[in-house]
Amino acid sequence: MLSILLPGELEERLERLAVRTGRSTTFHVHEALVQYLDDLEDFYVAEERLEEFRKSGREGIPLEELMRRYIREAIDDPSDDIDEDAVFDRIERRHAERMRREGKD
Repeated sequence: MLSILLPGELEERLERLAVRTGRSTTFHVHEALVQYLDDLEDFYVAEERLEEFRKSGREGIPLEELMRRYIREAIDDPSDDIDEDAVFDRIERRHAERMRREGKD
């Protein structure tokens, strides 16, 4: 059993959410804690792996090269009519267009 005191505003938000969703405040606190702990545990695992990688002296792979590798794997087709460079360029252009539309360029 765990008991916590929440600041008034946070408790009010939680209660409004419970009413809106038809779920208990306990349910939402539980779900939030599960998500938070999952994220925090993932963060620490990633941090440990990054430190191991840095200590290994291995060289990293640029994101662009990694994306090209995944594209090559995704379009693994016995016919050579698909150009992974063209696919990658098209993905880059579409991403840039979307960022411009969203004002994030």
